[in-house]
Amino acid sequence: MTEPRTRRLGRGLEALLGPALVQGKSDATARQIPVGAIRPNPYQPRHDFPEAALAELAERRGERDVARRRYRTFVAFYNAGPRRSSRELAAVARAAWHLGAEDPELFKDALRAYDEAIAADSTNLDARVAEGNLFLDKYNGTDAGAAFKAVLAINPRHAGALLGLARTAYFDGGPEALPRAKQALEVNPHFVPALLFLARLDLESEAYDRAREDIRRALAVDASSLEAIALLAATRSLTGDSAGFGEAVPPVLWAAASRGPESRSVPRTMPMMRVVKVPSENRHLG
Repeated sequence: MTEPRTRRLGRGLEALLGPALVQGKSDATARQIPVGAIRPNPYQPRHDFPEAALAELAERRGERDVARRRYRTFVAFYNAGPRRSSRELAAVARAAWHLGAEDPELFKDALRAYDEAIAADSTNLDARVAEGNLFLDKYNGTDAGAAFKAVLAINPRHAGALLGLARTAYFDGGPEALPRAKQALEVNPHFVPALLFLARLDLESEAYDRAREDIRRALAVDASSLEAIALLAATRSLTGDSAGFGEAVPPVLWAAASRGPESRSVPRTMPMMRVVKVPSENRHLG
């Protein structure tokens, strides 16, 4: 956005963070992981900011409090300094999106930060795709589809935008969900979100062998994907393999999968997964 910012991101930031973190001091309770040990998956789009990677890693592992503290440092980062670069603004938007679960106003802030990221660099296609995904997460298929189509007008082979249109088509009940997802995999055969989207479509059509293969391919790229593990468990449950279900999802992973970032948007557009029954010994952890 070209006009100057009229308000800061986040309401009551110091009350949420405490004055120490707002002033930039370290979080002594967070698990220490050497930043140099973090390596991006070569097949998946990721941001360039180690703190954001650490936050998402913590959330994927079910460490929600640690993740939230790290996400809030991005909100403080935005509020504390001058106009940021497009990639920095996109990282701030991602953090605000995660924090929106506890403060819905931050979803609006996330959209604003994505708008600013795109205004700062119109070639930042990943920011455009992320904004489209946020629109879809908030049940706005029209704006989501427009965002993805704008990306494809610039780069017709953007895997994230192709998958975004597949998800939008599913949300709208259109016929393009499957062919668009397959197009995304033609561009990037290792694109885990597209593989898992296809796995969900296969489960919905009771094509369990294809679903298993999609999930196997996804786990070969990212063995720690909680969504893939949850889908593997769902496949085993739907095929009557209760022992395999328990092996696929140890209780700690079930708890993390039900609360992590991957669990928020996709189930809303794919309610088929609600039919999966959770074994009684794990039900209290959901």
